[in-house]
Amino acid sequence: MKKISYYITALGAIFFLCLYGCTGINKPVSVQEQEELHDDHEMTEGMAVLSKTQRDAIELKIGKIVDRVMTGTLITNGRLVISPSQKAEITTYIGGRIKQILVMEGQKVRKGQVLIILSDPNIITIQQTFLENYNKLTFLKKELDRQKILFQNDVASGKQYQKATAQYKSLFASYKGQKIQLEMLGFNVDRIQTGYIYSTLKILAPISGYIGNVKVKLGEFIDANSHIANVFDTDNLHADLKVYEKDVRYIKPNLKVRLRATTNPNIELTGEIFSIGKELDKGSKTIIIHSTIDQKDPSLKVDGYVYGDILIGGEMISSVPESAVVQQSGKSYIFVLNRDVSKKIQSHEKDEVSKIENGEISSVYDEKWAFDMIEVIVTQKQNKYLGIQLSKPLSANSEVVLNGAFYLLSDMKKGEAKHSH
Repeated sequence: MKKISYYITALGAIFFLCLYGCTGINKPVSVQEQEELHDDHEMTEGMAVLSKTQRDAIELKIGKIVDRVMTGTLITNGRLVISPSQKAEITTYIGGRIKQILVMEGQKVRKGQVLIILSDPNIITIQQTFLENYNKLTFLKKELDRQKILFQNDVASGKQYQKATAQYKSLFASYKGQKIQLEMLGFNVDRIQTGYIYSTLKILAPISGYIGNVKVKLGEFIDANSHIANVFDTDNLHADLKVYEKDVRYIKPNLKVRLRATTNPNIELTGEIFSIGKELDKGSKTIIIHSTIDQKDPSLKVDGYVYGDILIGGEMISSVPESAVVQQSGKSYIFVLNRDVSKKIQSHEKDEVSKIENGEISSVYDEKWAFDMIEVIVTQKQNKYLGIQLSKPLSANSEVVLNGAFYLLSDMKKGEAKHSH
């Protein structure tokens, strides 16, 4: 008997569901109703739509964007760089053949250390010419002094004295130029003047740092001004940080920064701003801010990526809870309640429900809300709130989703997928 009673109850439930389906789901849809349904889809395209049941399930809250004091966390990113004075390109003023390479890439060198040794007949010839001119100049100086005495005593004509003076000045100019050139090459000129001739030319490190980008090999002949290698002084790295144009007003020298490098994200880097750029990047709408780096970590690399915060003073900034912001395709968004579209959907729902058999509308009607997805730029973060910049202005009465924005994004994606079919 229990089994018979159970089967009767089950059949009754199935009959009720079928009856409800016949009166609702399977009811023939008129052309007007089809057009209204299509209009609803078009009206809510690109929007998230949640029923009251769904909103209650996720305990959705809406409210206005609030201006609050955000103390000190302006989000930033950038690169580790060195100043122009900390990077040197190694070249030579005279051509020659590579005789020795005494360093390799990544090696640390000190200023004045020998890096490359060149050999070439021209290296010897320029010293010989200088030495010959030095000796001639010594002779011409004595001759000039002699002609000066003779001229002063009216023994020789002024013409002879003028000729001696011209010859001496001409040779002295050549001698002076050759001396400067030899000093630029790193030769000891005083030693050459004693008769010593260097057989090779040593290329020295112009600054202390690390060797990079070595472009020569043994036996290779290089011309004057050819690139040999680079030297980077990485002991004083600084950060070039990007700050949006609208946020530059918060930046001033000596503000503290907290950064992390992708090469070693476990270490927090600290420093302070020492210079603010003046040129705006038209593409990203950012300005470069220069900050010192206190740490001397060997894992830090030139042109390495860094990210973090600039600690700024308290300012009133538009803000929302973290849970109000979602990420999609590298951009940030919030959801704003669209009351006009929501009212139209609700009105259409009530019309549909009223066509059902004379039952209570409240037992079937489920008020739906529609939300626009608006792009924002996150500028600051403090505790569980984010400072934001809107991509377009909102009315003073606009209300945004304060929590569970992720669920709205998921619902919107489902709706788009359903409509695409």
